[in-house]
Amino acid sequence: MIKLFIDTNKYLDFYRYKEENREILDKLALSDNIIITEQVIREFKRNRVTELNNLLDKILAKEKQFTNNMCNIEPMGIFSDRITEINKKNSKFIDQIKKSFRPIEDEIRNMINDDRNDSVLDTFNKIISNDSTIFIEDDEEVYNLAIKRNNLGGVPRSEKNGFKSLTICDEYIWESLLSTSNYDLVFVTKDSTYLDNKNILSEEYKTKTGNNIFFIKYVSEALKIIGEKISKEAIEKEQQEQNALELLDDLRRVTGINTDELGEILLSLTETEEQVIKLRFGLVDGIRRTLEEISLIFGISREDARKIEAKALRKMRKNYGYDILNMEKEK
Repeated sequence: MIKLFIDTNKYLDFYRYKEENREILDKLALSDNIIITEQVIREFKRNRVTELNNLLDKILAKEKQFTNNMCNIEPMGIFSDRITEINKKNSKFIDQIKKSFRPIEDEIRNMINDDRNDSVLDTFNKIISNDSTIFIEDDEEVYNLAIKRNNLGGVPRSEKNGFKSLTICDEYIWESLLSTSNYDLVFVTKDSTYLDNKNILSEEYKTKTGNNIFFIKYVSEALKIIGEKISKEAIEKEQQEQNALELLDDLRRVTGINTDELGEILLSLTETEEQVIKLRFGLVDGIRRTLEEISLIFGISREDARKIEAKALRKMRKNYGYDILNMEKEK
């Protein structure tokens, strides 16, 4: 029998996906084939507030962008009184726009302050409480194996952007599965420490458990593999959402910025710089353009396009020592 294990980051993505993707999460709550570790539960409940705060920050950042200066013009000569009246009306209009965000802000704050209002957490708890869900508890011996794996530099590694983490979360999850799992397993994750080392990890899993493991990026496809009924639309929606998140993550890795501040930071660029960045990182339609393609769009040389991109990235970086050459080498 084949079982399904989902990494913490994939559960947390349901805060970032559109509401229509909840079909997938609801399917998980009813599935008889889920394996979950205590570590994943702990990580999810610890990080859910961070995800909600990120959503709240996005709304607040957008709200700040709406100012009276967007619509107001300076009174001029004989038209001053009329312009002043127009500015007053525009100010009320701006206030109405800003107030329209408040109900969503309040809802997110309620989810943060009282987890009973968190619909994603509620469904996650249904997965945990499902009698068919296989629950792997914490184990001191397994934890020590994770420490040993970390010290020896084995994969998976709890590293972010090449820097060693003080935690051993990935190592502990992997050792828990090795020590407990008696099943063929579909492992769903977007973490490169698993995906980039799937051949090594698959061989280790086979050697230690006698079973097979398959690493995959999408929950919807994993559900289909284990025999759950899932619509084609649900699969396409998750792939679209995940691809959009990965594009934003690429931009974060290159610039060092928090993607939740992206909207505000893009405002600091010229119009051409902003468009070049959006095209380079697929923020317009999900398709990343090459410098050659951008040069044709703007009617400039490839070198000019490269210079515009480099200047824009320098503006966007928070840490001046961040290496913008981490970007994929363009063919």
